[in-house]
Amino acid sequence: WGAWDALPPLRLVIWGLLSTPVVDSWLEFLDSNFGHGTDMPTLLKKLSIDQLLFGPFLLTLFLVYIGAFDALTSKHSFWSTFDGLAYNVAQGTVAGIAYWLPVTVCMFTVVPVNFRLLLLSV
Repeated sequence: WGAWDALPPLRLVIWGLLSTPVVDSWLEFLDSNFGHGTDMPTLLKKLSIDQLLFGPFLLTLFLVYIGAFDALTSKHSFWSTFDGLAYNVAQGTVAGIAYWLPVTVCMFTVVPVNFRLLLLSV
């Protein structure tokens, strides 16, 4: 097994601390601009904006953060993070929709407002 490397979990904990306020503000923005309704038009607006705008934005921040963390803790160049970033974000967004779309539908329709952030943090 060897020695346990604490850096990978540490970088995810730090990401969680940094991204949680951003995600919380985003959820508040969606609810304040589109309401708390679970009717189909409201749900489709919120899902579309969340998946097509915020998803790629947050994924970009995550990949740049991981690149910065790796540059600080290893010999990787921070600037190499941007090599293929657009491709990685596009691929990650498309792949992520398969997972996040059902989670987001459930979040907007079933999960109470005050527990949504908890669902996304798990």
